[in-house]
Amino acid sequence: MQLNPAIIKMPNAPNFVFPTPLSFPIEQIAIFAPFDLNTKLTLT
Repeated sequence: MQLNPAIIKMPNAPNFVFPTPLSFPIEQIAIFAPFDLNTKLTLT
């Protein structure tokens, strides 16, 4: 997957446009979660 243009939002640079395209090897990323995947999260 490639993001072009890649716009990064940070407190000190709210709409920074990254100068080069960003590539992510989606097929090589495994599931990572810092909690049990069966845990229900509430959005309140």
